[in-house]
Amino acid sequence: MHLLFLGITKTVVKQIMEWSKAHSLQNNFLRASNGVLDTIGSCHLEWCVALKITGPNFGGWVSDNYLALARLCKWFF
Repeated sequence: MHLLFLGITKTVVKQIMEWSKAHSLQNNFLRASNGVLDTIGSCHLEWCVALKITGPNFGGWVSDNYLALARLCKWFF
């Protein structure tokens, strides 16, 4: 099940980042999403381990981070 979040969530967010870059909205997208992810990450919830999006390659992310992004994305996409 973790591979679903690792593959599907990563692919969908990469496509959203490509679209936002093509429309000159990538900085706004990163600012808004990182604000939400940072706030949730500072709560230290073990079922929602959120990290900031550092770039298009998601350096250092594991499947738990993608699971947290999948849980939160309906509020900021």
